[in-house]
Amino acid sequence: MEEEAVLDEETEVEQVRVPRVRTTTDEEYLECELTQEELIECSKEQTAQLRQRSSLEGQKKAYNSKIKSEVETCDKLIEELSNKISSQSEYRHVECRKVEDFDAGTLRVIRLDTEEVIVDRRMTRTELHAGDDLFFEADEPAEAGPKLLTCDVCREDCDIEDFVKMDGILKDDNFSFEERGILLSRKEKDICSSCADQLIVEAGEQV
Repeated sequence: MEEEAVLDEETEVEQVRVPRVRTTTDEEYLECELTQEELIECSKEQTAQLRQRSSLEGQKKAYNSKIKSEVETCDKLIEELSNKISSQSEYRHVECRKVEDFDAGTLRVIRLDTEEVIVDRRMTRTELHAGDDLFFEADEPAEAGPKLLTCDVCREDCDIEDFVKMDGILKDDNFSFEERGILLSRKEKDICSSCADQLIVEAGEQV
């Protein structure tokens, strides 16, 4: 019995000394040295990401600018509508009658939809001068007629553009001495071209 007791005590001692160890495999986030090939790939990826970021920044600015413009448009419309609601009116283009009395020196503007006089004041000096120019031009004839002159030969009123001077006729070197003398004897000074031609013919016939 004593031997059995000793054996039992030794067995318990041996069982207690058995190591309780479990070994498993797991992952930890640790620093690792990169290879040369990995460094090259990192550089390429970094360059690509920088370009992408620059592109996104540009898109962001354009988008922000567009959104800002749309917000400002909304704010402007909201303000306009608020003013309309508050005043219960709005500004529109309305046909008006403008009365400028240059004799009295007054200016009146009447809106034709309500016949309300919206302007009633004295005219400025510039406005009065504009009226002087306006009526001065209106008093002038639309088109002046031709200027007339009485011919010393036929005694008719002819267009002044159709007249010739005796001195101008005598400048022609084709006249003979006798013809020139006959023409010089004429007393007429203002001669229409038709009479001048007739005088030349008659001087030739008299030679």
